Amino acid sequence: AYIGQIHGHQHGTASDEHILYGANTRGMMPTPLHPNEWMDGAVVISYSWGARGLETYYYQNHPIIGELYRLHQSGQANFVGAIATISSDQESEMKRNSMMSAQIAKWNLGADGVVLTKYAGGAPHTDMFETALQCEALGVKTVALTSDTASDSRAESALLINTKEVNAIVSHSEGSDVRFQLPTVERIIAGNSEVADILSGLSELTPAALCGIANNQGASRLQPIIY
Repeated sequence: AYIGQIHGHQHGTASDEHILYGANTRGMMPTPLHPNEWMDGAVVISYSWGARGLETYYYQNHPIIGELYRLHQSGQANFVGAIATISSDQESEMKRNSMMSAQIAKWNLGADGVVLTKYAGGAPHTDMFETALQCEALGVKTVALTSDTASDSRAESALLINTKEVNAIVSHSEGSDVRFQLPTVERIIAGNSEVADILSGLSELTPAALCGIANNQGASRLQPIIY
């Protein structure tokens, strides 16, 4: 099965955001979705600046769901379903949602294993790993896709949570130590004058600022290497 965070409430949410079937996900509990629903537009990305590394395009062309479908069709795995959840800004909600996600995966979907992805930022790590722990406690094996945002490029700084139960982790990094140099441009297209002023002074960009490079939905080609 697949468990994916579709919003992180540490960044807040606007009342008119249409993240899941027109709802802004405030107070949302884990919701089973047919995998086709992700690809058919049921889920879109938040307005928030915090949605870096996430694009609506990659929900509609979901790399992980697509790969699980491929494994299902080839007979290598039985893809039993997907669960949409959130990263909460309240501990009680986090624990409830983690427990419910694990229970749905185990008892409703009958999953033997799950792939988990998170929303952007550091707080969603906690929700994802708590969900993974709850799954492992029920005998559901987990693989977690996570990003490393350590600004000093040290492996020790990238470690947010360490537990022996969750031992299959794929880190795609955010390329925080990579810089793309920008040439000077004559014309800037922006949503407002404040953004235009910021863009006019930019001389470099990090991968996290560009769509599709540092991606939390499984599309990233970045890989951190310990050396």
